[in-house]
Amino acid sequence: MEFSPTALRSAWLEFGMVRPIGGLASIRLTNTLATGAPASVLRGDLDWQPPSGWPASGELSGSPEETLGPLNAMRLPLYARTDLGLMRQWPVDFPGRTGVLTTSLTVTNLFNRRNVLGYFTAADLNSRRALLFPLRSFALQLGWRF
Repeated sequence: MEFSPTALRSAWLEFGMVRPIGGLASIRLTNTLATGAPASVLRGDLDWQPPSGWPASGELSGSPEETLGPLNAMRLPLYARTDLGLMRQWPVDFPGRTGVLTTSLTVTNLFNRRNVLGYFTAADLNSRRALLFPLRSFALQLGWRF
């Protein structure tokens, strides 16, 4: 017997590069491509507001009532995303200890591509609508090591 889960994507590719800037900083470019992710059309009142900018957060409300058609019978379109990040390390000296602070700023989905997360149909409509991944956003991180 053989089991082939339908939750697998047909193809996935991620590549990137990091370029040092001086001794303590670097710039990073990452590209992600994926195709063939399985999807089902959900029916019900569902509202998806992806995060949009600083400091907004996303919101998902409602509950799907049923799956239209066979489970995972559809495939999502190509997912493509490019992220651009800048990272910097800051040496820190405390009495008796040395450490490093790390800061980074990343622009996710740099080209603002509309990537589809899934599909749904409102309970009172027959038209299919796409749920989208978040558009361009910024991530700021702070880390430390002592």
